[in-house]
Amino acid sequence: MRLIHSRRVRAVIRTAMVLRRGVLIVAVACTKDSPVAAPVYEPQTVITILQGDGARLSPASQADTVIVRVTDQFGSRRDGRPVKWTVTSGRGSVAPLDDVTFGDGVARAIWTLGPDVGANTLVVTSDTASATVTADAAAPFQVMSLAPGAEQVCALANGGRAYCWGANYSDQLGGGSTLIGGLSKTPVRVATNLTFSALASKAHHTCGLSLAGEAVCWGLGYESGPTAISGFRFVALTTGFRHTCALAAGGVAYCWGENASAQLGAGTSATSVPTRVADAPPFVSISAGVGFTCGLTADGRVFCWGSNEVGELGATAADSCVAPQWDDNGDPIEPRIFSCSRRAIQSNVDARVTQIAAGPSGTCASTVEQTVVCWGNLAPAPYTVAGATDLTGIAKDDQLACGLDAAGRAWCWGFPGGPPWSSKPQLLPGGITFKTLSAGWGVLCGTSAQESIAYCWGRNESGQLGDGTRSERYQPLPVQVLSPAIP
Repeated sequence: MRLIHSRRVRAVIRTAMVLRRGVLIVAVACTKDSPVAAPVYEPQTVITILQGDGARLSPASQADTVIVRVTDQFGSRRDGRPVKWTVTSGRGSVAPLDDVTFGDGVARAIWTLGPDVGANTLVVTSDTASATVTADAAAPFQVMSLAPGAEQVCALANGGRAYCWGANYSDQLGGGSTLIGGLSKTPVRVATNLTFSALASKAHHTCGLSLAGEAVCWGLGYESGPTAISGFRFVALTTGFRHTCALAAGGVAYCWGENASAQLGAGTSATSVPTRVADAPPFVSISAGVGFTCGLTADGRVFCWGSNEVGELGATAADSCVAPQWDDNGDPIEPRIFSCSRRAIQSNVDARVTQIAAGPSGTCASTVEQTVVCWGNLAPAPYTVAGATDLTGIAKDDQLACGLDAAGRAWCWGFPGGPPWSSKPQLLPGGITFKTLSAGWGVLCGTSAQESIAYCWGRNESGQLGDGTRSERYQPLPVQVLSPAIP
């Protein structure tokens, strides 16, 4: 400690501290013969929450790892400082990964919420500083059916009301969010008083079938909000990337929207008016991918139309489609020419099919022989999936497919370039039994067999899993409902 003396100074003690350009300047005046110590800088501890605050999860579930950083008041990290973690509400538990800070002043802990619906808090302390991490334990979402898309998922709740969550840059939430361009990590109601009997989604728009049989769509291409497709009545519908197809009475297939890949099954131009698919027999069900659609007849035959670039049709197509292309600077380059069909053609599936499920670039089907057959995703010839026996309720996204066994357990298998799943079915972790499965583009969902609770897994960059986070997960987690409760 440096002492400052002066025999000539008779003023009263005066001390000024100025922090200028990062330098502490201390001016001291002393009484005669009175040595005074210069003031010593004392750091003040500051705790910043980096991850884990504001989560919305089901009761008794584990939140994302809580991460905090400890610094002084000027932002300089403080390594080796003690950290204490204390659950202060919600009856949850915490398992510290660090009880002192390490590199960059960081400390971590695993926080599990309590068993009840409501607020949970976790207080982090270091020295004299503290910070409070919050989370909501929310009720699970009970639904009639689910319609996953690419970055959003929609659900048909009890009573036929539609709810959506995830990205909203093209009004995928149907006016349920106040800001196009935002997102919602939990369900919000679609802005319509209509009740629906079914919902369909695959990419960036969703369509619902009203009780009167009218198709109502929102999202990409329908950014002004839920839009009715007037003049037609349907009994089933499906959506692709920028096209929609539906079945009218008698199984007659109609499509509308973009047509660059011949996905409308008629003509060469896009149209907003439902147009009958050429050469299509009556169908009992219909399922669309990104640029193609397939229909299933009552006697188990499959017919498809649209793009055949990666074998989506399961047969040889006679037409060619031309798609424009641009370079990285936005300048047009040589267009892409690929195989397609502008009419319905029969897929080369040898077995009688009982259910079809189109993903973005391919289709899987259940057969009367209790096997699963798939095609597309660069495999133009239908093939039997090894080990996929006695599975029904098939759902397929671009790189993953799942089916249900007799007990309602989900078995999933992957395709080249997708998540780390085997090409042979594996039991989905989590121990949940389902009554239905559905798939979008990188997202799969299911309704539980016991309570019809919505579960989703897969990509989550826009909150489309509805679990209150944006973390990718490949184990089913329940979709969350926040207060006020959904009616």
